[in-house]
Amino acid sequence: MENAHYGILRRRRTSVEREFGRLKHEYGLAFLRVRRIERVRLHADLTTLARLGQALARARAVPRAA
Repeated sequence: MENAHYGILRRRRTSVEREFGRLKHEYGLAFLRVRRIERVRLHADLTTLARLGQALARARAVPRAA
């Protein structure tokens, strides 16, 4: 029973680490040049907002089926 619980925790941890890696490398959050947590949060929020805007623009560019 204990091993099954460990497997679930390991899979969750792996998915979280994968997402952190994606944020750092694909979203430009790896090499922050700002200090203080407020500025880091602002940088992360603006980066995420820009990426969501890009995704929205791509989604709107796809023609819809009639």
